[in-house]
Amino acid sequence: MVYVQCLIDITSEESRSRAWDLCQEMQWEIYLQYVQDLENQKRTEVALEKRGYIFHEFICIACNRTLHSDGVMLLNCRHPICLDDFHSTIQTQCANSVKDFSCPFCQKVQFNFFFLPVNPSQIEEHCKGDLYNKVADLLSQREIESWENSKRCCDASCNQLNVLSEEKQPGFVCEKCKQPNCLQCKALHEPSDDCKYFQFNQVHWFRSKWTGNHDKANSSRNNYVVLMPVASNSPEWNA
Repeated sequence: MVYVQCLIDITSEESRSRAWDLCQEMQWEIYLQYVQDLENQKRTEVALEKRGYIFHEFICIACNRTLHSDGVMLLNCRHPICLDDFHSTIQTQCANSVKDFSCPFCQKVQFNFFFLPVNPSQIEEHCKGDLYNKVADLLSQREIESWENSKRCCDASCNQLNVLSEEKQPGFVCEKCKQPNCLQCKALHEPSDDCKYFQFNQVHWFRSKWTGNHDKANSSRNNYVVLMPVASNSPEWNA
């Protein structure tokens, strides 16, 4: 009988015992339905296993515990990990704003030269609630940063990501700190101002402050010209 053969191949000892009891009682309709349910369950498990679910005994690569379920088989590197460690790994990497989410075992053995990132579909499927929202926000931010018209504020203490209305506009006002940003010299001033004139004033102010504070210590420092970091990469600056 085909059903009996399928039953022996796909079910546990307990399931076979239950099916045999039904046969002995000659409850054929219940028996056939029971076997059909078992086959459907097996098909479902096979489909879920292809998506990384684990329904058998495994050893977690993060905590080394032996578990019988509630695990994730990372599809790209084929390492099994329990759900708790999977969630904590994604949480930590999300907090660190990593470029790619990676397997903790691959990280531990320093496969920095080559490792396969965690499949995004598995993160979406196994991370729920606040953790999923954090991952979604991080991935959205990465997508926005890849746009040509996205720029960060030149003020390091702000670092706000701004999306510009035009790709080649000369500057912008930061949405967060409201400071003007010049994209030509990467400095905090109105883009309509002359970059060279602005930077000359900045250097003059910085040099005056330096010499004013240290003129008693060493007069030779009066000859120093110190460029401010925000102005050091200007295409128009001629020292």
